[in-house]
Amino acid sequence: MSKTVEEILIPGSYGRAFEVKAGQLVTVIDVEGEQVVDFMAFCKPDYKEYLSMSRCRLGLRRNRFTKGDTLVTNFNQPILYIEEDTFGVHDSTYAACDSAEYVRYGESSEHRSCQQNFCENLAPFGIEEWRIPDPWNLFQNTPDMNAIAAGGQGTELKHSKPGDYIRLKFLKNSVVAVSACPFTCLGFNGGRSTDIKIIVSEE
Repeated sequence: MSKTVEEILIPGSYGRAFEVKAGQLVTVIDVEGEQVVDFMAFCKPDYKEYLSMSRCRLGLRRNRFTKGDTLVTNFNQPILYIEEDTFGVHDSTYAACDSAEYVRYGESSEHRSCQQNFCENLAPFGIEEWRIPDPWNLFQNTPDMNAIAAGGQGTELKHSKPGDYIRLKFLKNSVVAVSACPFTCLGFNGGRSTDIKIIVSEE
């Protein structure tokens, strides 16, 4: 039985950054379902090493990672292990939404974005915007790009349900940043951004 160290409820469209020690567990919970969580992690103390989606794709030879996988950093070193995963489908190819993307969809440039959430929450750790990598998009079941190009819409894809979660065991002291993605265009995130819960625990 693990012991809870911290429990964080993050409102839809907002984000949070927090410290995690090696050996601790981070559980990310989709409270209401259909909510994508942009996720990233930086190794302490200088944050030059971080969770790298391109290195993970190269090492695992696939775009999706789930229970039993060990994910690596830009230095190709293990940073976390996926202990539990009730959904099993998470995107590793999409960049964080930003103000320019909202403008392209006819929204205001002031619309909240994952990029804004990361900038705001990582600034206290001295991590500037240019250092922010592409995220790991938890609970995002992305249609295959070739299928979209051929005219598919991806509407047949399954979505996360209320209470779905992924539990990660950290292998390095890290700063973790998450964003309850604000993107709701075209029905993404079920058409509304909802809360996510983070539980930091230790065995």
